[in-house]
Amino acid sequence: MKKILLIILVLLLQTFPSFGNPNGKGIVCKYEDGKLKDEFIDKNVRDKDGNLLTLQIGFVFNDNKVVFNYIYMKNDEFLIKRDSPIDFITNSKKIDWGTIDLRYELDRKTLKLKEISHTKLIGIYQCKVYSKEVFKKKMKDVKGKYENLYKQKTLENKI
Repeated sequence: MKKILLIILVLLLQTFPSFGNPNGKGIVCKYEDGKLKDEFIDKNVRDKDGNLLTLQIGFVFNDNKVVFNYIYMKNDEFLIKRDSPIDFITNSKKIDWGTIDLRYELDRKTLKLKEISHTKLIGIYQCKVYSKEVFKKKMKDVKGKYENLYKQKTLENKI
C-alpha cells in the first residue's frame, strides 16, 4: 500500500507543472496612460529605426529565455517583430529581464509591467497571461485591430 501511495505521489509531482513558472507562457501588455489611446497613429511613437509603434507589446517565456514581440507600422503595413531571446530572472514577487539601457519588471501578482530606461521609469503596462499558442493568436488579433483602425483613418485618402 505504501508503494502505491509513493508511486501516485511521484506521478502527481511529475504530471503537474509549476503554476508559477513562466516558461511556456506569453503576456500581451497594453500601455497604461490616460493620454495615449488606441489611436496611436497620431501620437508619433517610434522605435530607433523610425517605425511607428503600437501601444501593445508582448513577451514569450520559453526555456528560461524571454522574447520581446511588438507590432509596428512601416509604409502603411503592420508587422510583428520578434527580438532575440534573452535571459530572465525570477523571485517570488517579480520577473526581470533586459539590459542596463532598457529593462522590464513584471509584478507576478498584478501583472503590471514596468519599462525602465537606465533608472527612469518610462512606461507602465497592464498585461494578460496566455499559453504560448494563444499568445500568437492574440498578437495577430492586436495587429488586425490596428490595421482596421488605420484603414478607417485613411479611408478618404486619395493616394
